[in-house]
Amino acid sequence: MNKTHKKASDLLRIPFFSARKALNRWRYMAFRMPFLEQKIVQLKKKKGEFLEVDRQRSLETVPPVKLQNQLPEGFSVGLVKDLDNYNGEIQKVAHWYKYERFLIQNNIDYDFFSVHSSNWVDCAQNFNLIVFRPDISPWALHEARSKIFFIEEYLKIQCFPSHKEIWSYEDKINLNYLYKFHKVPHVPTFISHNKVETLEFLNQTEYPLVSKIINGSASKGVHLIKNKKKAEKFVKKVFAEGMSTYWPGFGQKNYVYFQPLIKHKGYDLRIIIVGDKAFGYYKMVPKNDFRASGSMLIRKTNLPVEAVEIALNIKNKFSHTFLAVDFLEDSKSGNFMVLETSVFVDIYTSSQAIVNGLPGYYKIATAPFRMEFCQGEVWLQELILEELLNEKITKNLKFNLPK
Repeated sequence: MNKTHKKASDLLRIPFFSARKALNRWRYMAFRMPFLEQKIVQLKKKKGEFLEVDRQRSLETVPPVKLQNQLPEGFSVGLVKDLDNYNGEIQKVAHWYKYERFLIQNNIDYDFFSVHSSNWVDCAQNFNLIVFRPDISPWALHEARSKIFFIEEYLKIQCFPSHKEIWSYEDKINLNYLYKFHKVPHVPTFISHNKVETLEFLNQTEYPLVSKIINGSASKGVHLIKNKKKAEKFVKKVFAEGMSTYWPGFGQKNYVYFQPLIKHKGYDLRIIIVGDKAFGYYKMVPKNDFRASGSMLIRKTNLPVEAVEIALNIKNKFSHTFLAVDFLEDSKSGNFMVLETSVFVDIYTSSQAIVNGLPGYYKIATAPFRMEFCQGEVWLQELILEELLNEKITKNLKFNLPK
């Protein structure tokens, strides 16, 4: 390889190079250059990713969720806009305008909260509930975790996500701590920050290995290590200068996250739980790949009772308001094993479950566990706010009302 090729490789700084990883890296670099940002906006417009009508009109075909209980006078919600960095355009997948509709439809006082501004501490004290969906970049997550912890622990104002929820959001290592503590049936995982221990593990394990970085969605930061020689080379670099990732300036340094390549039935199963409702779909594995996440090959049909019950139990153990659980179904045992859980997922439509061609959700009951499919479209963001507010009201929890 000549010097020119080496420089090109250094510029991309992407291990196990693929076109998709390159595109994702350039996405985050592009916003430093206005002309590239404009090109990305133009491409997104052509693909129909932005709202073309008033944001509330875009939601009016789906019945709103109505809060059944009365909120105290003076209750106010701080709403943070997410994914709004495209020249003022609103992406259809953004969460905030769906939360906003719930607040409008239920006559709940709200204002937009500029959490990124220098006076965010003063502004936060105007609200008793703050809602937003942070970006998954390492820098955005660092800001969100720091500020949410401060808001909840020192200002005593509730947030969604809570500091407990954001602690494990897009952090595979923290999630694994939770799985072990709560005895969640998950894919066997080796995590170590110790080079000697990791090299010993390579002598004992079977190949290929699946390697993952701490935070990455849609299969980004996930690659296959086919043999021991390549694994040793990878580990030595991780525990030396570190491996570059698709996140500019954030490499994989002094840790490994390995999983066996499980023979499964050709799909990941996502189960979503909020309140007493379950949604979900199958994410199919593309041809010549081992990863289903991010493929956008979605099949919506009946959900298995066993997986829904496991997902509900996990959500209850974690004490989360909302939880999406991704499963593998082992080809040998037929058991469902958790791949990953998340307090946020991209929600493209109001039909997150479809049975016999009809959109709806499963109504869950326990003791004994049972579920019944109910027809009807709904935005999950509205169910999240309903769950948050009903829990406070029914448990007579103290509202920290602004003075």
